[in-house]
Amino acid sequence: MTAYVLRTGRPLWASPEKVIELTAQGEAEDLGAPSVDWMRVPLQIDGKILGAMVMESHPVGIRISVMDLNSLTLVSNQVAVAINCKRAEESRKLPQFSIDHADRIFKMRDKGRPAYANDVACQFLGYTREERLSLTAQDVDPNLAREAWPNYFNQLCQFGSLTNESTRVTKNQSLSTQRSRAIA
Repeated sequence: MTAYVLRTGRPLWASPEKVIELTAQGEAEDLGAPSVDWMRVPLQIDGKILGAMVMESHPVGIRISVMDLNSLTLVSNQVAVAINCKRAEESRKLPQFSIDHADRIFKMRDKGRPAYANDVACQFLGYTREERLSLTAQDVDPNLAREAWPNYFNQLCQFGSLTNESTRVTKNQSLSTQRSRAIA
């Protein structure tokens, strides 16, 4: 019965007679324990079926009605929206995780302070993210003159990103040569 709903995208409320009819037509398979009533509702967003919600009544005397089907359909719409939101949230985590753990990446501002520094860049220099964001490019690159920054930033804006190799001063004041990517 569930495969029928997943295939058709339509809710199904079926009595034993309806199950026999659908099975005889080859539209559905009757699998599982016998029930008095079967109800299947697709979890659907924009015509895309994510799954199904299932309800069955087993004891004789307790029946599922069309009102129950309508209620389950309303609930399934909300569940589908929640699933879709959770999937969207999860899909946003991967790009951010990739940025945080990729090569050393800085998003620079016009005054030479980073708006963002990924985990790898901060760890390489020995700073916490908050500490690194409080420092200017000149604080960590002794070879970058303050007067050279506007030209560098203009190139950064023109090309969108720049990759360079330079000497950096780490938190413990040691010098380290690193390759990093700055993005505008």
